[in-house]
Amino acid sequence: MLEQVDVYYNGWGEHWRWGTLVSTTAITGRPLIVFEYSDEARDRGLELSSYTLPLHGPKLRRNFPPHQLALPGPVYDSLPDGWGMLLMDRLFKRRSVNPARIGPLERLAYIQYCSDRNFAAIIRFHLHYGRNRWHEHARRCRLGLM
Repeated sequence: MLEQVDVYYNGWGEHWRWGTLVSTTAITGRPLIVFEYSDEARDRGLELSSYTLPLHGPKLRRNFPPHQLALPGPVYDSLPDGWGMLLMDRLFKRRSVNPARIGPLERLAYIQYCSDRNFAAIIRFHLHYGRNRWHEHARRCRLGLM
């Protein structure tokens, strides 16, 4: 299971850690995604979503809207739209992977490793893996084996 994703700001010639997403069951007993701004983001005052993700507030943020897969808005915007998600689901099914078992952080991993890493994006990701072998799927995809 993909347990942690570091989110990097990548804009105006700068690249630094904006925050961290963590998938945990420790708080509610069910999968929950928690976001924390980095100290650097707080120091720089970069607020990509002032209404839904204000810079000043609780240290750990959670309970993001279900229609955003429980992700913060700027991170959710990195995922494909409905049609793109449908295509991902079809690909997962074709590879004998149940799309219902693929969480939002795994979808970010898929986008990270199966897309052109040179595309212009304001947010980039660094992935931390837990117990399962999702990274093996991503690596195989990148090599064209999936």
